[in-house]
Amino acid sequence: MVIKNLTDLSTEKNILLNIVSRKIAASKSTKLNEDFDSNLKIDINNIGVLVDAIETKIRKAEILFYSYFETVDNAILCGNSATLPFELQIEFIYTTSLMRDEIYIDDKSLYRETVDMQFQSFILLVASLFENIVRLTEILIKKVIVHQPGDRYRPMTTPLFNYKSYLDSLLKLGYRKSDYISNCLVSHNIFLSKYLITLNGLRNSFIHGYASNLLNDGYNYRVTNRFDNVSFSAADPALNIDEFTKAVLFNGRQFYKDLILAIVNQLKHHAKTIPG
Repeated sequence: MVIKNLTDLSTEKNILLNIVSRKIAASKSTKLNEDFDSNLKIDINNIGVLVDAIETKIRKAEILFYSYFETVDNAILCGNSATLPFELQIEFIYTTSLMRDEIYIDDKSLYRETVDMQFQSFILLVASLFENIVRLTEILIKKVIVHQPGDRYRPMTTPLFNYKSYLDSLLKLGYRKSDYISNCLVSHNIFLSKYLITLNGLRNSFIHGYASNLLNDGYNYRVTNRFDNVSFSAADPALNIDEFTKAVLFNGRQFYKDLILAIVNQLKHHAKTIPG
């Protein structure tokens, strides 16, 4: 039996929501961002729902990683039936809650199909998670991406790659100064610069296409480098499905924790208004 603890970010969430609540109560909020996008209204209930959704997605991504990728059987995925059946008994603990799961697959084609499907779910989940992080930042911090006011001009979501690119441009032009948010992005730049293009490409491919974007090299099951052959060489071990999903999950989770701290630091001064 494998036992895994799922992430609990209630402490960070409560610190953030307490600061936002105090700012609203003290009339330290403006409609600056809301004027461009009605969904960016500073509303404590909506912000709470958004933060809960982000943290739920982190835990769902953890469940997928620990169930299908951390202990992935590359031999089966590369066509070897010797290690069949694939079996895993796993227990997830979250605060005082417990969930058990058992996976049993006795066919190599079905195992590969399952891994392909769960990888697609993992990528779409992480992409949505990052888009929700952008939404949270665009509510609480002065906007980075500006569209004409009105729903007809507003995209449904903004990928983190786009947000980072816009902010980098604003900083280079001198239209925006370094702050806690930009410093947080800089501190995670190695991860973000290497993975966001591929993540965005995978997201679009899974939404609009049919390819699994996974292949085997005879030894390992791997993510294709067709979306970014600069950051990843064809033989980069970071593209092995277990290493790739681990890097995305662990670094993405830490990025969110650090971003919450950055937002708190940017808002906590008594004179600061929201968006900060």
